[in-house]
Amino acid sequence: MSRAFFLIPGARLPARLAADLLAHASHEEAAALRLLGSGREAPETQCLTGKVGRLAPHYAWCWKVFARRPGEPQTAPALWRLADGPHFDAPLMRLIPLARQAAGFVEATLAERNILPLLCALSEPASRFGLRLQVSGTELFLSSATERDFAAAPVAAPAALMPLANTADFDALFSAGMEGPDTSWAHDVLAAFGEKLASDTSLQQLNELRAVSGLPRIEGFWLSTPGRVEGYHPPSLFRAVLADDGVLRGWALAAGIPAAFVRPLTPRKTDESLPAWPKDVPPGDVVAVVDDLYAPWLAGDLAAWRRALPAVVQKLEALRAGLSALKVDEDALVLFGTAGAATLMPQARSFFDRLRRTKNAIAPETWLADPYEEAFR
Repeated sequence: MSRAFFLIPGARLPARLAADLLAHASHEEAAALRLLGSGREAPETQCLTGKVGRLAPHYAWCWKVFARRPGEPQTAPALWRLADGPHFDAPLMRLIPLARQAAGFVEATLAERNILPLLCALSEPASRFGLRLQVSGTELFLSSATERDFAAAPVAAPAALMPLANTADFDALFSAGMEGPDTSWAHDVLAAFGEKLASDTSLQQLNELRAVSGLPRIEGFWLSTPGRVEGYHPPSLFRAVLADDGVLRGWALAAGIPAAFVRPLTPRKTDESLPAWPKDVPPGDVVAVVDDLYAPWLAGDLAAWRRALPAVVQKLEALRAGLSALKVDEDALVLFGTAGAATLMPQARSFFDRLRRTKNAIAPETWLADPYEEAFR
């Protein structure tokens, strides 16, 4: 029996927000919540990760499923593979520029004109730590001459680091988002890059130009968990992956899923509004990641979360409509919150149940409130 797994990051809310939503849900929102629980067994709840990875538990799920490796997810090799970067054997980290906001740090997207000044200025401090600066498109990477052992909170969305510390103090962010034997080394590397950012004339000019263009100034950097660019063996038994997040697609490619069946969820053609599965997918399990709720969840913005909910259900229905062509028999919902997930499996139905026109639905109270959120306060 083949199954589709629909992953929904940010679907579980802190208890206070969940209670508020359930008490004041509009007719459309209540219908959407009921539809998510329609025909489902009671949720199977699972903690997937710890302090460092708690804001991206869907990464932990995909890392376990596709890479089948222990430890924290390694995102840099996935993005390097997705961009068809040249193969090399050294450990790889992503160097992520950060902008400072009052509530914390967010990723600062680089423009093409920013790359050369950063390469020229940061290559010297990188070499002092046995690192070599690499570029793929507008992404910065560091390859290491030696193995380094630390885990960093993943940047799974531009604001993914902000809730870690709720402050614009970098040391507080580092304390909350890094762990492992080589954290002191990682702190020294980032401090050296920060000093260069503050002292180098070309980087000061870069920030001035960014400000004039309406882009946030680069105020610091973050490192991703180190990892090697490699294939994951044995190859995955999943047959297709739809995800807008390039990290998830990179892991799927590294797990041996053909590129024709690893695609963004959002349609590329402007005349298409709803996602669809690739054609000619071989028989087997498939995965789709619907992440519309993730950014509002990170921000704790219940109003934005509520606005995004109908689109999530609409996308799920479009994807479900295409499952028969894939010969997929049923689907499972994996609803993520802080550190873990509630999985809603299809309800086991008897012959008489199948004759009924309507399906039983589990109440949203059983899965919406996140039991792990309080553990990390």
